[in-house]
Amino acid sequence: MAIAASGSVTLEAAILKAPTIVIYRISSLSYLIGKMFVKIQFASLPNIIAGKAVFPEFIQDIDPEKIAEKALHMVHNGKEVIHEDINEIIEKLGHYDSYKSARDAVIGFLEKKYEALS
Repeated sequence: MAIAASGSVTLEAAILKAPTIVIYRISSLSYLIGKMFVKIQFASLPNIIAGKAVFPEFIQDIDPEKIAEKALHMVHNGKEVIHEDINEIIEKLGHYDSYKSARDAVIGFLEKKYEALS
């Protein structure tokens, strides 16, 4: 079980099949400006790749009690709840032997998603 800031570490957690909670907070102004230009449903790479909320995300709303409650739930139920979804993410990435290959796959996937949204 991990609690991680949104970024490549969440993808590493997925590859390691670790149930993860994603948190991220930036200034309110930056968040509002970003929301005007970035039109994606999720902030974490595993959720973007899966196209659904595999890892719970707490973006801007960093409530320690809610995060702790979710963490306890995931410690007791996390592997069973997300195992199939994580396997799908790994399958979409392919079986890579190096981080460079994984990085290239993620960049390619995100470029395709960006093109589809444009």
